[in-house]
Amino acid sequence: MVSAVQLRLFLMADGELQDMEHFFTILPGAFSDSEAFKTSVVGLFMRQMLLAYNNLSFSQVYKLYKSLQQYCRRGNQPELSAEDMELTSNEDPSADRIDKDELDTASLHQSELRSDETWGPLSQKQAEYFLARQAYLLKNDENKAMSPAKLQDELNNILKFNPDFAEAHYLSYLNSMRLQDIYISTHSLLHYFDRLILSGGEGKSNGDEGYGRSLRYAILNLATLHCRFGHYQQADLALQESIRIAQEANDHVCLQHCLSWLYTLEQMKGSESVVLTEDSVKIAAHFCLPYLASLGSQSLVQQGAKQGMPPNKLLDALRGTDIMHWKQSLSELIEISLAQTTSIWRMYGKSTMARQQAQLLLNMNILDPVNFSEQQNNTEAFAVALCHLAELHAEQVPELPHNYMNYLASLGIQSLVKQGAKQGMPANKLLDALRGTDIMHWKQSLSELIEISLAQTTSIWRMYGKRSENTDSGYHQSLNRL
Repeated sequence: MVSAVQLRLFLMADGELQDMEHFFTILPGAFSDSEAFKTSVVGLFMRQMLLAYNNLSFSQVYKLYKSLQQYCRRGNQPELSAEDMELTSNEDPSADRIDKDELDTASLHQSELRSDETWGPLSQKQAEYFLARQAYLLKNDENKAMSPAKLQDELNNILKFNPDFAEAHYLSYLNSMRLQDIYISTHSLLHYFDRLILSGGEGKSNGDEGYGRSLRYAILNLATLHCRFGHYQQADLALQESIRIAQEANDHVCLQHCLSWLYTLEQMKGSESVVLTEDSVKIAAHFCLPYLASLGSQSLVQQGAKQGMPPNKLLDALRGTDIMHWKQSLSELIEISLAQTTSIWRMYGKSTMARQQAQLLLNMNILDPVNFSEQQNNTEAFAVALCHLAELHAEQVPELPHNYMNYLASLGIQSLVKQGAKQGMPANKLLDALRGTDIMHWKQSLSELIEISLAQTTSIWRMYGKRSENTDSGYHQSLNRL
């Protein structure tokens, strides 16, 4: 049976693609044979092979046929004869003489070919794990992800052997967004939805509606892409097209997403969008879409803060959304809410509360419990909290840097004098340096130094039972000389 299968493989390799298709068509008939019974080892292998072949796309079937041809041709290559392998040959050795540089070049070329051959395709499970891992790192910790160039090379290698792998196109889209490349991002996004439709992934769960659903969400994602790059006219056209297709299909969820991006687009343009936002929040709550409803509520709070609404109303609205966030574990919305609360407290002059909210955001661990070592530090809310903390710390010191340094010098003088007489020389050096930079701080520090010295002298005289009668007069004379 093995020889018959091998003979059939060579016949398929020498024939055409339809010969291989005919082979897999008649393959189930071999299960009647005693050696290829369904529950035997050979039968299980043949059933698994038939199932894998049926899941291949047309391009994958073509690549399988080409690989089969290469395999058969490699097996038919003639081996070297004994005369060719002998070291003592009658041929002229000067005829095959090669320079050392040519030999090095040839060996280098052969090593490159071997490296290309070993860099073969990943299995389906390996590719899925690689894509899922890199997508997770791009979202949570971009520093641990592969570099854009190296990641794109890996994706090109995956797509070389499986061009219909939709998830690889989507990761290519995310990788291009890191570089702000509008052309490759658009190309990869469109290819992702094209491959998703061809693979039938949408149609299996949605019946005949799968194609239309992929189409309207593809246009919606294209609109968000144009919004990100500031192409408002193209984004508006894509949104209108997505709304039209969603209305024809009566898809309320897609319509709600379109409405959310519509008021976001109006905000980017600088137009008034309060009415659109309120309608979006009501409809999202009606269709049980908590994520969109929360984003709309936070957008209303932001617009209310710009319009001068009382802080108690703004904080009450945020507190209501926070309850929903914690109940449903919406970690991204929790971060956004804390960042917005920090901004509101700071806008109304409550720096202590703003600092507390920012520190709470920076020290929260609301990530996936499986990966505690991953620190989500590349989100917009994280960056906003860091900016607020930097500005709050800057407000704690005087405006000009030299004033701040002089203030530190004054504190250093006081600290050195209070430590005792052994620190008198360092205090005098600081005093001389301060006199050359800021005369006002020098006078203040000198008066404090004299006051501390007189207090120490008075305590010493009292310890020995004596009184210093000229202490006060000497102090006033020193101040008059200043």
